[in-house]
Amino acid sequence: MEPRLNFYANPLAARFARYINSAGKVVTDSTLPAAAQELVKLRASQINGCGFCTDMHFKDAVAAGETAVRLNMVAAWREATVFTEAERAALELTEQGTRIADAAGGVTDEAWEAAAKHYDEEQLAALVALIALINTYNRMNVIVRQARRLPARPVRLTAAVAGRIASVTRPSGPDRVGPRPSGPDRVGHPARPPALPGPDRAGPAHPLVMPGSLYESPLARGGDGCLFS
Repeated sequence: MEPRLNFYANPLAARFARYINSAGKVVTDSTLPAAAQELVKLRASQINGCGFCTDMHFKDAVAAGETAVRLNMVAAWREATVFTEAERAALELTEQGTRIADAAGGVTDEAWEAAAKHYDEEQLAALVALIALINTYNRMNVIVRQARRLPARPVRLTAAVAGRIASVTRPSGPDRVGPRPSGPDRVGHPARPPALPGPDRAGPAHPLVMPGSLYESPLARGGDGCLFS
């Protein structure tokens, strides 16, 4: 599926993406816990139906040490017992902040007060900014139908990270005798780490990727507002 708009070739779109990527680095570098950041990005992406971001942040969370149980329960976090009270408060604020159009009253006082019990003002500011930012990324990708693509020249993950991703996405134990996952949800096998976009690939970097992601270009670490791959 071809994107409706080429963000690589459109000067205005690329310039806009540079600014929001710079804003994203401010959030990534904040004191808001990294685990909460990944949960927020994944949940908002699920709600908005952004396959590009859901795929990316699932893999980022695995690489950061998240477990299969927690990631599999993000979509049903209210019924789960694997999240802390702080994380549950962040997920509630994320859902209400993402579904503003579905609630006449917007974000409730209860949701805000629950988040304020667990996060200080700087973290609350980062949380609000992150919810707004990931919704922006989601909408940009969904509107232009941006799909995940494999690069012409693969950039390999480390064996440890590739192994973690494969262990989360492939069956284990008694169910392992069945076939491996296939289609868009298959991530890869430890012996063949999944190829990711990067500075060595043929073609331009992708501008619509959150800073701090596995897909981030080394150029982005300078915080100078360049594009992220």
